[in-house]
Amino acid sequence: MAGAIHRASVRSVEEILNGHPAGISNLQFGLLMSLRQEAQTSRELSRMFGLDPSTLVPSVNGLVTKGYVQRGTDLQDRRRVPLSITEQGHALIAAIMNHLHDQTHDIIVASLQQMGESKQAQLIALLRELILGLPDGEQMVQGMIDRMNAYLNTEPPDGCHTPDSESASSTESQH
Repeated sequence: MAGAIHRASVRSVEEILNGHPAGISNLQFGLLMSLRQEAQTSRELSRMFGLDPSTLVPSVNGLVTKGYVQRGTDLQDRRRVPLSITEQGHALIAAIMNHLHDQTHDIIVASLQQMGESKQAQLIALLRELILGLPDGEQMVQGMIDRMNAYLNTEPPDGCHTPDSESASSTESQH
């Protein structure tokens, strides 16, 4: 089921990217999203994406050529070439994210809206419980919440509280 949701989400993003004048691929968009957090080398990005570094070269070169990414230098290690996002890259992400936030284009959001608020809350609670049962589940949930908040630039939705805030609120309710 998770695979089907992922494929639908990827197709939705690809449609938006294909219609955008920047002409970047889904992989390039993923690279930009990763680089907006911090500068990374091609090797670090390849590990993160589970791809051979040589596979990333054309995508990185395209982003550099278009002015969305720049290659830097590491004064401590000249062999290391950190990649960082440019202002133009940040502007591109903002434009694409605005389009992604337009819920008329998001088939996942449309499906969730059809479920109704009660079922949405149940789904969030069940998925959260599943993830918390995994090794490092609390860190995964916290990372997802942090990314979601950064992505949406809002407070967490109902049911998406940090493990710390949840334990604090349950302690308060016991008193």
